[in-house]
Amino acid sequence: MGLRCYSIADTLLQFVTYPCDTTIIITSTEEIIEETPIIVSPNPFSDDLHIQNHTLEQDLEFFLYDLMGRLYFRTSLPQGDKRVEIPDLPAGAYLWMVSGSSGFSQTGNIIRSERR
Repeated sequence: MGLRCYSIADTLLQFVTYPCDTTIIITSTEEIIEETPIIVSPNPFSDDLHIQNHTLEQDLEFFLYDLMGRLYFRTSLPQGDKRVEIPDLPAGAYLWMVSGSSGFSQTGNIIRSERR
């Protein structure tokens, strides 16, 4: 949100056509960083993925799709860390999704690199 109004002494500068908004109170200048519940790394990856589950959700599943929407890999996802090997996956861009029976879901993308 940009500066909408400014007043000093007897001068009022108003950059909008409606009354100035004077109800905003700044309580901190610290940036708010949201914690990501599911972290999939490394990106790009070669043969195995490291999936970190920081949720309290039960019954989560991890899905890996190609860009055409074809499912390539699926596994259950416990709380904590899980390392999964996906050795036969062709190099390219993929979409991942984690979903749970409670309605939780998170998505992301990842690159499978060529084997060295």
